Amino acid sequence: MMKMKKLLLFMDLLALVICLCGCESLLAEQVQPTATAEMEKTLGDFHVKILNAERTTDQLDADCIRVYVEFTNNSAEAVTFSETIFMYAYQNELMLDSPFILSGDNAVVDAYNFREKVEPGSSIQLARAFRCNYDFDVEVEISGFDWRRDGVLTKTFTK
Repeated sequence: MMKMKKLLLFMDLLALVICLCGCESLLAEQVQPTATAEMEKTLGDFHVKILNAERTTDQLDADCIRVYVEFTNNSAEAVTFSETIFMYAYQNELMLDSPFILSGDNAVVDAYNFREKVEPGSSIQLARAFRCNYDFDVEVEISGFDWRRDGVLTKTFTK
């Protein structure tokens, strides 16, 4: 279990290094999710709910989508979102970069809540940004370690 935590921490650090430029909130219009997608799912001992998404841009004015989620820890020990849940976004079947938002109104939520310990029975709201092209739909996938058993929470945000 300790090796897995170290691997996840390394992956987070690698993503941070690769995505040194963050996204700024421009409070653009909300992106509307498709009506057929799930909004929440229990993934093992954890419950994840996709709250909404919004358009934004990064420091280089590249288009981004910021996805807001609620994470509930139903396990017996305190854990972080980044230790237990995988969150990816795709556009045209290609994985999107996931920069942390380093400035703007929700900078603290985006940069630090992924590593904040969540006590058993508690919930936390957090956001993650992905670089995208507004001309195409964005599919967000959230899963736990045992995705074969628990499945994957998938949500498509339309342009």
